[in-house]
Amino acid sequence: MKHTRKILFSVILFALALLLCTGCGETSDTAAETETDAPETESELRAEDIVYPDESLPVVHISTADNFQTTSKDEYVSCNIRLELNDRYGVYTNTYTDSDGGDAKIRCRGNASYTNPEMREKNKYSYKVKLSEKANVLGMGKSKHWYLINNWRDVSNLRHKLAYDLAGALGLSHTDCTWVNVYYNGEYRGLYLLTESIRIAEDRVDTFDWEDFGEDIAERYASDHDFSDEEASVLSDVLESDLSWVTTARYTYVTTDGKTLDMDFSGYYDPKQLDLTTGYLIEYCTSYDSDGTKWKTGKTIPLSMDNPKMLHTNSEM
Repeated sequence: MKHTRKILFSVILFALALLLCTGCGETSDTAAETETDAPETESELRAEDIVYPDESLPVVHISTADNFQTTSKDEYVSCNIRLELNDRYGVYTNTYTDSDGGDAKIRCRGNASYTNPEMREKNKYSYKVKLSEKANVLGMGKSKHWYLINNWRDVSNLRHKLAYDLAGALGLSHTDCTWVNVYYNGEYRGLYLLTESIRIAEDRVDTFDWEDFGEDIAERYASDHDFSDEEASVLSDVLESDLSWVTTARYTYVTTDGKTLDMDFSGYYDPKQLDLTTGYLIEYCTSYDSDGTKWKTGKTIPLSMDNPKMLHTNSEM
């Protein structure tokens, strides 16, 4: 145990020393290059004046219709995502690295970073990105779901990356991530940390996914009953927001035009064969602003159900 502690302590000291050395080196180089013509304040910097510290980093280009800047944490907006691969990242090609990029949806995320006045003024929000199709982004495993973190509390842009990488080097569960430069509708927004989204998936938290299960049932039922694409999408959303059907294999739904659908899913699965004791992803959430299932422990620790989000709609589960 003592030997292990010594090794860990040495690793941490080395990492801190590396941080200090890196910071000193970058500061002196930057000062030498910009001493004569540097703007007096950061607010005087224009996007086209910024010289990137490392041109080998990947670049994320986000484009929305009519140059729309999303500011909502609740509603996605459609966008185009294009990844510009550089240096060692060039091997990770996919649809989103093509010259035209690919379709996606984007919304804001975060709590303190979302409400921070400085970040809102600069439109440097953190984002949740949902790709239209799964992609192995920068070698971090196939997924539709990704985060772009603005690191607003970390002026060094190093602490989160160091913590994640150190955890991985020690064999602990950790978040895969890498730095990227971000452009939003052609405007440079700065350095971000692109990370995987913590969620239930084969390349993430490998357990049963109730929301995927509902989506699969909805797709099969819609296909067998000649639903339109829009109707199929609505059914998928309905089964995700109300899980009462899981333990009965039946669901009654009233459409917007007043038509009642009494749906029987027993031909697709046997509810008696389902294991209701697994497949739950719980999140510690200090803001407690989730609109799904949430509760507090006896010591008032706020928790929310990340997946399935609407677990409270099925009391048996």
